[in-house]
Amino acid sequence: MYNFTWKLPIELGFGYLVRLHFCELDDGMAKSEQREFSVLINDHVAETQADVIRWSGGYGIPVYRDYVVKMNGDKEGSKHDMLVALQSVNELVLGLLNGIEIFKLCNLDNSLATPNTKFPKRVSTSWNLRIKKAFLAFGKSNVIVTGMTILIVIVNVVVYNLRKTKEEKFHLEKDTQAARIESSSRRFALAEIKLATQNFSDAFVIGRDGFGKVYKGFMQSISEDVAIKRLSLYSRQGAREFWTEIETLSKLRHVHLVFLLGYCNEDQEMILVYEYMPCGTLADNLYKMSRKGKGIAPLC
Repeated sequence: MYNFTWKLPIELGFGYLVRLHFCELDDGMAKSEQREFSVLINDHVAETQADVIRWSGGYGIPVYRDYVVKMNGDKEGSKHDMLVALQSVNELVLGLLNGIEIFKLCNLDNSLATPNTKFPKRVSTSWNLRIKKAFLAFGKSNVIVTGMTILIVIVNVVVYNLRKTKEEKFHLEKDTQAARIESSSRRFALAEIKLATQNFSDAFVIGRDGFGKVYKGFMQSISEDVAIKRLSLYSRQGAREFWTEIETLSKLRHVHLVFLLGYCNEDQEMILVYEYMPCGTLADNLYKMSRKGKGIAPLC
């Protein structure tokens, strides 16, 4: 009698479905009358006078048989070996078994989990209450954190979409406004303005306002002195006020109003170019202000 045994590591305290896969080929064994065998699981007989041809109905046809085994044990989750054996008077029976599958089934508590920590059987009531309170507090904190996370994500998405919509609307208005302005105002190159002010040197500053510093410079392209007003990074005004001023002054032409010669909107710079007023501003003359130590005669 030949005995072929396989040892399969499992955990005690659970049920298992043992699936054995068989297939018999026409390799000469079929001519042997002793092709029957027995199946033993944990030294208990699960099948006698087993015949693969009788199960499958022919040669080369795979077939499987299922057996349910309960692994009892004092310590749930402890390791153990399950023994699966084939017994036959013919040693060629070994070639009939093509594979073994072990499916773990739930325990009496309908659980497949193996406990990691064993608590004492006798646990005080106060300790049980502490454990329950700890789990409840942990669950509530998880709910709060999850809710806050979802709320923050929603707020970020809404703010991002609003900002994106506002930026798209602003750029559309800016492009439309710029196209309308370019037909009536001249656009100066940034390199030309830097040359006229020696790269915005403070020696050329002639004034300041809410927009930024005002420089005096000589524009070679038009061969005249100009007043160049550059938007400051710290100014409260921005692109909207910049384009509005260009559009407004481009439409106004009067001998008593300062004339807007053009603008520069290049390399994140916003610059306005006006005609230069050699006698100072109206405020200078009204309030008898001085410019660079030179007095200004009052208006007659």
